[in-house]
Amino acid sequence: MSQDAATIRAQPISAFFSTAEAVADSEPVIAIYAAPEWYELGEDGKAWIAGIIRETLARAAEQL
Repeated sequence: MSQDAATIRAQPISAFFSTAEAVADSEPVIAIYAAPEWYELGEDGKAWIAGIIRETLARAAEQL
């Protein structure tokens, strides 16, 4: 089920942690020089990546 951008942005950042972890620990990201793994990030770093994921999904929804 797809969601509109406003619905995506209304969700708490914590709702995106599992997706953010999967992206952060993916082979293409880990292959980038000095990219930290998810467990190495502090809570602020995890929230930052989850926020990027949320905004990316919202912007993608706007393009549909």
